[in-house]
Amino acid sequence: RMIVSGATVALLEGEFALRRLDRVQVKGKQQVVELHEVLDALPVGLRELRLSTKEVFEAGVAHMQAGEPDLGLAAFCEALRTDPHDRAAVLLASRCERFVQEGVPTDWQGVTRLDHK
Repeated sequence: RMIVSGATVALLEGEFALRRLDRVQVKGKQQVVELHEVLDALPVGLRELRLSTKEVFEAGVAHMQAGEPDLGLAAFCEALRTDPHDRAAVLLASRCERFVQEGVPTDWQGVTRLDHK
């Protein structure tokens, strides 16, 4: 599995199949980094599976980042019905589920703050 930043994506000029994963901010840093998975780095069968769920997965990311965890959770669950071993979808679905149960943090700006480097 290969994950790259938005800055790297800009240099790739659309040459690779990518999937948007998240926006993160590492502890001690001000900069927010957009993360993407390089689907072309996956084995062929897995690449095709992830491409088939890319649209609904990225909709889930957009809903989660917009503070709409119920819609995000529904999208990730739809992606997981097709690809139940998608660890990113599992992780983001659990985050949405937590937001549904506990509420979206009042300071949520669509960015995951990482506690450690």
